[in-house]
Amino acid sequence: MELSNSLLPKIFAGKFSQDYQRRMSFQKVRLFDHAIQFDFPALLNVDLGVQLYRIKNGVITHYFVEDLVPLLEKKLFDFFKSPNSADKIKELIKYLETSLTKLDNFSISIPIYSNLSDVDLLKEYQNFCKIEREFSFMNQLLFLYVENALTKAIKSISSNEKLLEILSLQTEPIPLEVYYLDICEHLLSGLSKEELYQKYLHFGRVDVIDQKFSRKKLEHDIEDMKKKNPSLIKYQIQKKYYQNTIQVKKLFSIIPRGSHLYLLMEYFQFYSNKKEWKNFIREKSSYKLSLLLEEISDRKSISFEDLSYLREEEICDLVQGKISNVSEIKQRRKDSFYLIHKSQIEVIEEEIVLAQIDQHLSNKNKTIKGDVACKGKVQGKVCILLSNQDFHKFEDGAIIVAPTTRPDYVPLMAKSSAIVTNEGGILSHAAILSREFDKPCVIGTKIATTVLNDGDLVEVDAEEGVIRRLSD
Repeated sequence: MELSNSLLPKIFAGKFSQDYQRRMSFQKVRLFDHAIQFDFPALLNVDLGVQLYRIKNGVITHYFVEDLVPLLEKKLFDFFKSPNSADKIKELIKYLETSLTKLDNFSISIPIYSNLSDVDLLKEYQNFCKIEREFSFMNQLLFLYVENALTKAIKSISSNEKLLEILSLQTEPIPLEVYYLDICEHLLSGLSKEELYQKYLHFGRVDVIDQKFSRKKLEHDIEDMKKKNPSLIKYQIQKKYYQNTIQVKKLFSIIPRGSHLYLLMEYFQFYSNKKEWKNFIREKSSYKLSLLLEEISDRKSISFEDLSYLREEEICDLVQGKISNVSEIKQRRKDSFYLIHKSQIEVIEEEIVLAQIDQHLSNKNKTIKGDVACKGKVQGKVCILLSNQDFHKFEDGAIIVAPTTRPDYVPLMAKSSAIVTNEGGILSHAAILSREFDKPCVIGTKIATTVLNDGDLVEVDAEEGVIRRLSD
């Protein structure tokens, strides 16, 4: 392999730690590239280095330069803690709000792709990528490092132990509960089933390869709501947010308006309310992209899943007829590395090189430890959920081990005995729902899905934030 222009020397010269793991496509990897390579470095004056994405059978594990993780966390902490950042934080709040609105409007405008020429279809894809790059910072901003840094900054300023607990309360219904409220509306006053389905047909489509929201799922949820009394459910949801709002307003009333702590609390509260809505709008965006890619897939006689593992430039070349043989994509999806730094992208598929990188990245520390989201201690069997494609494996009482959880995971979470995630802070979906369900939950382990396997007998000690394997 020619190494003069390769990123490989930087890989072997550095130390890396696992950041997250999930079943995902290159189309989702592309969503975060711009933020990691350009937006974050511009905000914090730090180069986040080479990003590694290890692909095995459609499961992608992301690795981050180890020395840069604490540096990034410190830079973010200093940014949030400093009163000198006040104007930029205000800009971020405005940016997030504007970006969410723009992305939502962009996502609901869907052309009939089958009516477009190849030239116009290509323009649609290129425009899609351009728009998402503009919003990539917003997507990345709502990720783990920002949440942890913001949490630590608030803790360092305020000694009020209840402050973050109260701030974590949503004052606006999350998308899943709006979905439940809409089902109640359907049962109580005539919102049609078709209107309901069309409103949520993107639900759970965080990535283009995720399973589609089905009419069968909608029918199941409607029947379930009938049994629970829709009027009562509607009242309970509305009451919860009314009570949350009162608590949060009372908290803000005792903090001096205009103080730096007040600003951080405003950002935290905004962040808390918008985090799940960011995902909901991102699902709309993914749904739109999936329709576009399905059209390209049909025209170019390439499977939809293989197409989703082409890079942006390769999809453009495919539509323009510059490449026709994409047989190597199957191998790429099965076993490869995707490396990126700034504008340089490299895909590694050679078996010998893959083995060398794997050996370099091997994690000798198999201790699984994270942050406690909901206390408790339980033993049970592991069920690894890397996406909604794994839901069929779940059995009642299993311990869910996932990169993160999403609204479509909720029925399984309710039937689990505990929840463990690689990612997440106190505002994560898993943390919030585990507290509602009173399920032991450990978040932010980084490696749980890598170290554990389906069927492993483990103890989730959500008093200490440790997961112990009880069987080999």
